[in-house]
Amino acid sequence: MKQSSLVQTDSSRRLFSLHPPARSLLLTGLFLASGGEGVYGLNFRQLDIVPGTTASQPTGISADGSVISGIAWGDWVNGPPDQPLLWTSSGGAQGLGSYLDSKFTWGVGISGDGTTLIGNGYAGSALRPFRYQNGSFEELLVPPGAIGAEAYGINYDGSVITGTMSSTVPGGFYNWTAFRWTSAGMVDLGVLPGGSYSFGTGISFDATVIVGTGDTPKGERAFQWTAGGGMQPLPVLNKLDYAGASSISADGSTIVGFSGNQAVRWVGNHVQGLGLLSTSDPFAYSVSYTTSGNGSLIGGMASDDAGNGRAVLWNQHIGMVDLNEWLADRGVDLTGWELQTVTAISADGSTLAGVGSLDGEFQGWILSDFVAPAPEAAPGWAALGLAGWAVTRTVRRRQQRPA
Repeated sequence: MKQSSLVQTDSSRRLFSLHPPARSLLLTGLFLASGGEGVYGLNFRQLDIVPGTTASQPTGISADGSVISGIAWGDWVNGPPDQPLLWTSSGGAQGLGSYLDSKFTWGVGISGDGTTLIGNGYAGSALRPFRYQNGSFEELLVPPGAIGAEAYGINYDGSVITGTMSSTVPGGFYNWTAFRWTSAGMVDLGVLPGGSYSFGTGISFDATVIVGTGDTPKGERAFQWTAGGGMQPLPVLNKLDYAGASSISADGSTIVGFSGNQAVRWVGNHVQGLGLLSTSDPFAYSVSYTTSGNGSLIGGMASDDAGNGRAVLWNQHIGMVDLNEWLADRGVDLTGWELQTVTAISADGSTLAGVGSLDGEFQGWILSDFVAPAPEAAPGWAALGLAGWAVTRTVRRRQQRPA
């Protein structure tokens, strides 16, 4: 699942990241086109554009894939403001309007049951978090001493939210610390030992585990927080790595993010690298943003041999694959599309959402009726099987590699 977006968009209009810990990842986002249904029953389509806006970006998805949160991008100079977007499988996309009359209002996540959207909007110079339920906005009030906050993650029923809140420190600087919000108020979760800031980025469905990123004397580290154990750093692939957590599975078993230049998952406090797409670029990177409810399917972005960002999927049976190639091999028409990031996976694993470029224009996409690859050759894999597909993919990459 995915409850918030780490996507950074093109520099001319949307140069910002909803997650400050991810700003160092040099992410880009441009993508989408109408692909229709492939020969394996996969249903690929563009995320609807809200009338009067220019593009739609998905940021979160409900447990069954029927509701998606997002951003309807406006025109920052001459046109309508950015606004939260709510998409349903039955009604399509609708804009929710401006929050606090702000020109910059973004929907960043949706509860597992699909009833509650969270987001952030500017009020003066500070961001104010909100949740949207039953047709109305509710501000998440910050505690005394805080000047603003940003929501990033939400639990199954929308009753618990995490993010980061800001306060001023001597010298006029800002200090950021992760929070846990309930109807009783916003609680500061503190920082890692020896650290000065933290960001809560994801939360399990039962709200018992919060994950995020914070600094330590050894650099940025991913963390997990529980009521009993407090905030604890997660291990890294290499001791000098910077690391961050993007999201957590609904059941709390799997945390996803990055360590150094590689996408990782953490299971039971053990870290596993998920690999890279590129076999030749010394600056290759990958990062995982989202996972299914039990942690078996992971989505994100990885650079190819040319350094371009590509949407990727990972599971233990096939490893990391380029979603563009994977869908094309299954008969999905991606003409005009470059899928660059998977931003959300439903808890049941049936629906994926992300961003990419359609004929060079930034857009969002939805892939439904998805069935995760399994070790056995199911009807959707044809006679070629997993091993044959992997060989085909390898040969194709070698043929495309510059001489």
